[in-house]
Amino acid sequence: MTVSALGMCLFRSNGFFAFIVTTVMFGILFGKQYKRICLLFLGVIAVSYVLKHPVLEYMEVTQPDTIESLSIPAQQIARVVVDCNDLTKSQKELLSEIIDIPKIKEAYKPFISDPVKELVRDKENQEYLAEHKFDYLKLYLEIGLSHPLKYVEAWIDQTRGYWEGGNNYWIWNTKVEPNTIGIERTCNSKLATVLMEAYFWYFRNIEVLKLFLSIGLHTWLVILAGYAGYVRKNKNVVFAAIPVLAIIVSLLIGTPVYSEFRYIYAMFCCVPFLAVIPFWNQACLRKEMCDREEEPK
Repeated sequence: MTVSALGMCLFRSNGFFAFIVTTVMFGILFGKQYKRICLLFLGVIAVSYVLKHPVLEYMEVTQPDTIESLSIPAQQIARVVVDCNDLTKSQKELLSEIIDIPKIKEAYKPFISDPVKELVRDKENQEYLAEHKFDYLKLYLEIGLSHPLKYVEAWIDQTRGYWEGGNNYWIWNTKVEPNTIGIERTCNSKLATVLMEAYFWYFRNIEVLKLFLSIGLHTWLVILAGYAGYVRKNKNVVFAAIPVLAIIVSLLIGTPVYSEFRYIYAMFCCVPFLAVIPFWNQACLRKEMCDREEEPK
């Protein structure tokens, strides 16, 4: 449990925040019964924080810049600029400190935040954003209250791949990208290469197999598993779904791209178990009841 908890916190940045949510929910559901596990989880959070911040800073590993964690707010403001272009003079002055506003319309893409983030980086004034974060929070809220539907539209376009089925997105890459360190693709077995490429082709072209790669479908399966546990008043099943749900929510809050298979790969690892657990517990309960009925009086 300790090793897997540390892995969840360290392998992806949003995993750390998802694990904090998981710990809180574990405390609510099982805190009185499993106090030692609660302490273990709190210890994992503390150790992970030290490894991700003081240790990396000591080793001079650069942390992500400020705008990297503001993908969805940046997309929402950019959507208003592109579609409405009616910011007040004071709003434009504040926004101009960190981004070249006239370039937003050409750069903005509704499904990925990288172009807008690059405009902020080109301005080279993210220190101003960090120093005046409350001013920009106020700006974000003001624009949102004036254009709530545009904020909703921008959020839908930025996140729809994680909850809606039928979106196309890249899953795997069979080539080596150009690089300066001499890494090349080498095929030592033509048969293995042909079989692997056939495997990829079937999963991308056969309708039934496409279901196994659908992020939206798997998201709703996780929600269904958690709901099944709630309906049956089974806290174990509810909690089993919480870590994955927390990862999904973290993406809905801060994803930089509308659909990225590698960001949500943890869900695909867990769904086979989550799809069985609600029914497994019920089957065990029925077997126990049947055994009791068959016992001689």
